[in-house]
Amino acid sequence: MIQAVEAYRSVSASDEFREIERQRDRTRRNEASALANAECRGRTEEKLEVARKMKAKGKPVEEIEEMTGLTVDDILRL
Repeated sequence: MIQAVEAYRSVSASDEFREIERQRDRTRRNEASALANAECRGRTEEKLEVARKMKAKGKPVEEIEEMTGLTVDDILRL
């Protein structure tokens, strides 16, 4: 048992092991960030779609702005 603990300590203390762990951690953070960005883009696309429909029905820009949270410039570009 003592040998196993010592072996683990020597492996975990190596530069190579620490670099592999840093890369794994970076990959996990990048994946989480990508998922969050995709979710945000999805919400923005939904808002744009609602604004397009409201604009097509002749709703005032101010109302569209209030309901979607989009800027007037974004709405006017639709």
